[in-house]
Amino acid sequence: MHKLVITPEFAHGDWLHLLTGALLGALLPDIDHPSSSLGRLFRFISVPICRLCGHRGFTHSLLAWLLIMLLSTQLPNSYWLSDDLIQGFLLGYFSHLVRDMLTAKGIPFLWPAKISFCFLS
Repeated sequence: MHKLVITPEFAHGDWLHLLTGALLGALLPDIDHPSSSLGRLFRFISVPICRLCGHRGFTHSLLAWLLIMLLSTQLPNSYWLSDDLIQGFLLGYFSHLVRDMLTAKGIPFLWPAKISFCFLS
């Protein structure tokens, strides 16, 4: 029988921050859709992104994820913006991309290339 192995960072991390970050990260890629949860809250951001890139455009790409990862390394660490929150956020964002690759439409993972990546055939 195999046991689940968890890295020490996750095992000893602040689960409140990890889960909060993962939930927020999982919602962020859909900011490009004005009817999404974050799109309704932040229409002033959502509508321009939707017009510029469309739904499942830039925000559903590896480039967007890498930019967020690079930007997160520049943020000052504090209690509310901890490494656990950032790691959870990046994990949640990436899990959203993987989930959308499980749909028939797929995502433009290598945006701006218009190739759609999906795990279904």
